[in-house]
Amino acid sequence: MTKILLIRSSSKQNSNSNTLADELLAQIEQATPVELTVEDLSAHQLANLNEAGIEVLRSQVEAPTAAQNAILELSNQLVDRLKQAEAIVIAAPMHNFTVAATLRTYFDYIARPGISFGYDANGPH
Repeated sequence: MTKILLIRSSSKQNSNSNTLADELLAQIEQATPVELTVEDLSAHQLANLNEAGIEVLRSQVEAPTAAQNAILELSNQLVDRLKQAEAIVIAAPMHNFTVAATLRTYFDYIARPGISFGYDANGPH
């Protein structure tokens, strides 16, 4: 069974990006059993990170506040779902020549040095 994480970032349920993602998943499900996890960023909007949130996610805080701990816990959940997936499908509309703000905020929460990415002598990994 293939574990797929579907990340939806359109605020319109019947958007082109969601429709295309659904069509792709239907084709995959015809070929192999799928365990699907959906992260709907318009239904569960993430708060934009402020300085305190950025610091805690970059491991620059020794004694996090309650608010920082909440951000850290949410980030850990998002990173865990990402790591458990064998494949990731991102349904991303284009807004003003870039991806939706909800998707950019999601990236802020999952980009964790030493946790979701790192660097070594061979470069980033």
